[in-house]
Amino acid sequence: MLATHLNTSTSVATTNKHWTNDDNQAFYENIPLDQFQKFAKTSGLHKHADLNILLPNILKANTILEVGAGYGRVIEYLLRFKSPQQIHAIEKSGRLHKQLCARYPHLKNIQHDDILTFKTERRYDLILLLWSSLYEFSQAEQFQLLSILKNLLRDTHSKIVIDVPYSTSVSCNATVWGDHFVYINAPFGLIRGYAQKNKEFNRNAKKIIHPVATDCTGLKAEKKEAFTC
Repeated sequence: MLATHLNTSTSVATTNKHWTNDDNQAFYENIPLDQFQKFAKTSGLHKHADLNILLPNILKANTILEVGAGYGRVIEYLLRFKSPQQIHAIEKSGRLHKQLCARYPHLKNIQHDDILTFKTERRYDLILLLWSSLYEFSQAEQFQLLSILKNLLRDTHSKIVIDVPYSTSVSCNATVWGDHFVYINAPFGLIRGYAQKNKEFNRNAKKIIHPVATDCTGLKAEKKEAFTC
């Protein structure tokens, strides 16, 4: 999640019920690019702290899928080490997808699609779900999402990397409300999120992904911590 203390004057008491990932899309259709990049800096990701830790996995992978390409932060990094043919990305926002295609016209594998309905015969060595994107799906959708990602892996040596805060007690950009609900309320839109507790995440990951991958290890990267599964 784009997890700064923004305008939170709108009551969120009713926003934690009956929402899905679709409800977050207006945020991405309207967020200014400079604000998007500012969020990355606030989260400690503008210098690719998360990706530097993952570099050994990136170098080993022949095909990489990024889920939620955003403004191209990860793609820009991957292009330093991989050929355009090895990089695949999905972006749900039509606006952001159009910007990505204009910025990277040589990349032919950037798709405008929803990961929850994504269909492909291709399988991947490494799947990246970074910047707390998991939280932007409802609790039920997160369980579904893990199953979908597992089925996109090439073999038992392939990996899924899911990057989430180790704790929601300290937040960079998002506001925590209750035990699981997190949100960002900005002038250009509202993002809702469901923050799994560590035990819940590990239990679901091992239940769904096992035996493809069962090693869920915390990796510290400046302000970020990531789980590789």
